[in-house]
Amino acid sequence: MRFAGGIFTAAGLGLVAWFLNSITTNNLPSAIGPAPYLMVFTAVLVGFVAGSAAGRRAMRTSENLGTFAILSGAVAGGIVGCLQAILITAAYLTSYTTWPQDRLDQVLVLLSYPIFGLMGLFLGAGAGFFLGLLLGGFLRLVAR
Repeated sequence: MRFAGGIFTAAGLGLVAWFLNSITTNNLPSAIGPAPYLMVFTAVLVGFVAGSAAGRRAMRTSENLGTFAILSGAVAGGIVGCLQAILITAAYLTSYTTWPQDRLDQVLVLLSYPIFGLMGLFLGAGAGFFLGLLLGGFLRLVAR
């Protein structure tokens, strides 16, 4: 159960990351290198950890399994969303802008990374919350 939950969650999160990368990096030149592939690899790794943790919890006890699956899904989605937002922000800023000369513009460029990272964390955690809810419901049915 633990390994199967990890594999299914890793595959699902990897597919979501691949889909988001294919959409968001369409306008970028091919010189961004292996960053999208590293993002997908990280999503698969984080998804495997979250899914195997929920599967291990389902094997041990089904008490509060839905809450645990929701929490692990939200954490995994938040990590992947934050990393995706920072990666896309860095790729677009390095591809289409130059380093600003004015001090205020430099501060704004530097502040864009944590702001977009937090936005990705929020959106990813929200999506992970609902996916964890589905996973928790499925595990609750299987663990009976």
